[in-house]
Amino acid sequence: MCGISGVFSAGGSISAEIRENVRVASSRLSHRGPDENGLINLSNFSAAHNRLSIIDLASGQQPMTDSLTGNVIVFNGEIYNYIELRQTLKTKGYDFSTESDTEVLLKAYDYFGMNLLQQLNGMFAFAILDARADSLFIARDRFGEKPLYYFENRERLYFASELSALGAFPECGRNLDGCGVLEYFALGYVSGPRSILRGVKQLMPGSWLRADRSGVTNGRYYKRAIDSGHSLISDDEIETSLDSAIKLRLRADVPVATLLSGGLDSSLITLIASRQTSRPLHSFSFGWAGEEDELPFARTVAELAQTVHHEIKLDRRAFAQDLAQVIGFMDMPQADSASFVVYQLSKCIAENGVKVVLSGDGGDELFGGYDWYGGADSARHLVKSWLRSRETNARDYVLGKSSFGFDVLARAFGESEVGSFVDSRVSGFLECGSGVNGRISFDYETYLPWMLMPKVDRMSMAHAVEVRAPLLDHNLVDRWASVRGDCKVSDGRTKGRVKDFCIARGMLTQSFLERKKMGMNLPLSWWIRTNAPMFRDVVVGQSSHCISLFGKSQVEQWFSEVEREDVSGWSRSSQMIWTAYIFELWKAAGQRTA
Repeated sequence: MCGISGVFSAGGSISAEIRENVRVASSRLSHRGPDENGLINLSNFSAAHNRLSIIDLASGQQPMTDSLTGNVIVFNGEIYNYIELRQTLKTKGYDFSTESDTEVLLKAYDYFGMNLLQQLNGMFAFAILDARADSLFIARDRFGEKPLYYFENRERLYFASELSALGAFPECGRNLDGCGVLEYFALGYVSGPRSILRGVKQLMPGSWLRADRSGVTNGRYYKRAIDSGHSLISDDEIETSLDSAIKLRLRADVPVATLLSGGLDSSLITLIASRQTSRPLHSFSFGWAGEEDELPFARTVAELAQTVHHEIKLDRRAFAQDLAQVIGFMDMPQADSASFVVYQLSKCIAENGVKVVLSGDGGDELFGGYDWYGGADSARHLVKSWLRSRETNARDYVLGKSSFGFDVLARAFGESEVGSFVDSRVSGFLECGSGVNGRISFDYETYLPWMLMPKVDRMSMAHAVEVRAPLLDHNLVDRWASVRGDCKVSDGRTKGRVKDFCIARGMLTQSFLERKKMGMNLPLSWWIRTNAPMFRDVVVGQSSHCISLFGKSQVEQWFSEVEREDVSGWSRSSQMIWTAYIFELWKAAGQRTA
């Protein structure tokens, strides 16, 4: 796991000033890779790499150059099947001087060309300079686990793991993208290919881009099968496929631990991982100080798996001390307050000397874990009614969990702009098919790569902790895409098939599996009421972008509603204030302009 940055000029040259910008960009990614730093300067290519050493600790430094071809790679992530891929390449006559997955990736490009992407099982974002073709090839993993931003003009293509690093290049955009800002307030995140900055793009998951003298071309090498669920899946197949995905992600030259929330997904991973590793397996769980939480359930699993268990008590109400740091590492604004939990948990993991953890991320999408999957048919009816008549209930449904709603957004951004945005969401929803599997497909295209994965990546890498997600193994995902929707969600029971598997195999009890799900919800209303002056100074201050968007009276109304609310957790008004607050702090930290 690392950070990468660089610039490429096809047929051109890289000035000394731009090379210095690359060095600055790399310094802004030092948290992602504190173990080593590398830099390469060629006539048409300058790139840097910040390394978090996980595999082949003694060698595998980057940027790495192939002595035979002259090709150069900078790579962030892990190729889990690198051992098998290296054996294949050895039979084709390739020799290796390191034990790293980076060298395997570089030589696989020489043999397979752009088709190497279909050979990879991993999480990754990389850039390869093709010396003979005078081209740059960049690519990203299938589900957006690892980030990659880029900016192109007529002369050069710039890339980096984080937006802050790309900002080291004066040519790259610093002005806000109006459509990106609208999407942030509508959804709480910004989805690719745009970013929240004008001209800066996010490489789409499962996609590649090639730059050469003729220009820039791009394409998509992977897309999860949509609404294809017509089959069943046996207990033996479930066990075999999970074993394979987890075993691959235990490959490392440092200890690997698990994030054990006490829920089904992380419990299943911990139980399987514990019987696959010869090292003592550490597990990390968090709970809330002075409140009911899932720690008792996590302890039960830790005892079953015989892990070295660590419990971390977090205070829901003590967030202000980490506020500036969390915003600083957020990269693009995200309105999910659970970022604070991931940040704190990762900090504690790093303090225990652990670099790699397995998580249950992707399990709700894989197995059908969200209640709203059961309402997929009614949702499809609603969005079709939006296309026919622009009915209010349909348009607000399409906006998902947006606290702002269509009318508030329309007054701020214009009814035409918001209507076009909703139309695009509707089209994407309908393209994903019907039923439970259609709704799951929509989340794989939207929520998972643009809200969940960035949150996990930025907050964990803030402390140089690598999070691996076995349930995002593409072989698992593709197989479960073909499983019938009613096997996943039926009569209000979520994750039905995998729960039945756990019970049949004696891994977890029915009472453990059927309890009410707990989340990472934070007390937004309490936070805001208790720290009202702090929130108000930012959201209603003279430099507030939100005042220019929504109007001072509208924003003041949100604060009045929170003061009247008799809740400590979430409310619509508190979420609107929180969304605005995060945006203003992020904007100020990066000195972004409208």
